[in-house]
Order: sequence, then C-alpha cells, then structure tokens
Amino acid sequence: MLVLQPEQWRIYHPYSDAEQLALTVPAYALDEMLAEKLRAILVQSE
Repeated sequence: MLVLQPEQWRIYHPYSDAEQLALTVPAYALDEMLAEKLRAILVQSE
C-alpha cells in the first residue's frame, strides 16, 4: 500500500546517448521504502 505519491527517478546509464534519452520511471519515495523495510523487520521479529 502506497501512502506517498510515487516519484519520477531518472535512469542513469554509461552510454553516449544518455542525454538524448532522459528516461524516468515511477518509483517509491525513499521515505516510503524505509518505512516499508522497518515494518517488515518489526513484523518478522514478532
């Protein structure tokens, strides 16, 4: 379950056409990732 809106993250790659593509993907916000990891740890320790 997402609480925060997804962020647009840029895809970085080492190819010469990197500036021409400017690819982005929707992804979890960092706060949301950390909260989900913490929740999983807490549930596992019960």
